[in-house]
Amino acid sequence: MSAPQVSDWAAAQAIEMLPGVTLRFETLERVLLAHITLAPRAAVPHHSHPEEQIGTVLEGSLRLELPDGAREVGAGATYRLPADVPHAAVAGAEGCVLIEAFSPPRAAWLALRGEAGG
Repeated sequence: MSAPQVSDWAAAQAIEMLPGVTLRFETLERVLLAHITLAPRAAVPHHSHPEEQIGTVLEGSLRLELPDGAREVGAGATYRLPADVPHAAVAGAEGCVLIEAFSPPRAAWLALRGEAGG
């Protein structure tokens, strides 16, 4: 087990994952916590991943495209996505700030920082 740590999102490495989508994250062995900023109307295309995902909108709004239809998600709302569920997202006109957790940590995101993934 690693030692307890305290950090600040402003100090975390910022990764432009897609145009208008900035990712910062911290990890433990079994969970990844991400701070994601989407510029107005920034889009995350349809995808799926083997990790479970839970998130909450801190600021702005987001349109989630899910297999059973689209959902408008505003500040304070939480969403849960089981592993392997296809989804996409588009930020609202004011942009969006999210906190998301993934379990296990997303191997593809760890690779963006040159780290080995589960």
